[in-house]
Amino acid sequence: MNKNLSLGVSVINIFNEKGAKGTISGSELITKDEAGKYAGKYMSGNYLRPFTVEFNASIKF
Repeated sequence: MNKNLSLGVSVINIFNEKGAKGTISGSELITKDEAGKYAGKYMSGNYLRPFTVEFNASIKF
């Protein structure tokens, strides 16, 4: 807007895709007997955020 006021907008997941994206590598190949060796280990995957519109404003003094 001007040097003291800033406005913004962000759109997340604009196509409103659903569900998890991808898998944890190798997880579909692990048997119950092998799963114990992964106890206490960090594993990660990806996910999709729901459709969201975010507005922000910043005022500088």
